[in-house]
Amino acid sequence: MQSFLDKNNILCPNQFGFRKGFSTVHALMSLNDIIASKREENLYTCAIFLDLKKAFDTVDHSILMKKRYHFGTRGNAQNLFASYLSNCKQFVTTYTCKSDKEYITCGIPQGSVLGTTLFLIYINDLPDCHAMQTLLFADDTALLMSGPNILDLHNTINDELKNIQKWFMQNKLTLNLSKTKYLLFHPAKEKQSHHFLLNFDDNMLMQTNESKYLGVFIDAKWNCKAHILHLTSSVAQSVGVLYKIRHFLSKNLLKILYNALIKSKLSYAITLWVSAYKSDLHKLNVLNNRAVRCITFANRHTNLNTLYKKHKILKLNEIQHYELGKPLTDWKLPTCS
Repeated sequence: MQSFLDKNNILCPNQFGFRKGFSTVHALMSLNDIIASKREENLYTCAIFLDLKKAFDTVDHSILMKKRYHFGTRGNAQNLFASYLSNCKQFVTTYTCKSDKEYITCGIPQGSVLGTTLFLIYINDLPDCHAMQTLLFADDTALLMSGPNILDLHNTINDELKNIQKWFMQNKLTLNLSKTKYLLFHPAKEKQSHHFLLNFDDNMLMQTNESKYLGVFIDAKWNCKAHILHLTSSVAQSVGVLYKIRHFLSKNLLKILYNALIKSKLSYAITLWVSAYKSDLHKLNVLNNRAVRCITFANRHTNLNTLYKKHKILKLNEIQHYELGKPLTDWKLPTCS
């Protein structure tokens, strides 16, 4: 089925979820490119981050089968998927009590091989119902629209939200309005902040100066400070954990924990935020140094460059070079241990 979808270019090109060659970082880089380019063009950009309520659990089977038929699944193949979704029952049990079995008429089995791909088909026509730019990672959706005039942009987005509302009603999906937020990005040279009201299904959406999308905190000033602040707090907690347990584990296990708890956080989407001011990154560098000293039992007077090279651990700027695929001068890539 995936080969069929790829061969016929059925899936939305801005769908980055659960597809070969796509990742959350690709979605974030696309978001970054759109906002940065519009800021340089002196345009306002509004980014709306939709939060779907129990998206996988509310997929209507009959609508899904109609969409599959529309995209070209016919005959025995269609019957096979209909059989897979139909005549399934579920029940709830607790201790000695068990509920009656009831047929499942909606929802996609989560954790299954087919589940994510079926959902991609279900949400695939969302970008077709409106004129905003759409970035998708399964159900994590970002809508973007830009314009030179703040009032015109406000009115246009509200009109487009009416079209999106109709699509949600027709597809029996629901927005979590309390978690759906939007940010307004101003042109690069403008310092004045603006506010406007967006309406979805007679409910006002929340404008915020900071929102989390695919694990990265995005702020309205587009300077990465919000993400670095949250990341610093998270890494500091992990360093504290390492110090508490380091006397009970071997150095090899401590290095594995360092990679899992700290390096993974520093590596994720680093190409987007590591270009921030050195003053903002200083605490992260200090924490990374502390973590390396912790797992190697080195004292504070040990030369850091020697320490990193001896234990084949990358510094923060070297992680960036590695993620970008750039050659590292005077450095051999670390081997897995």
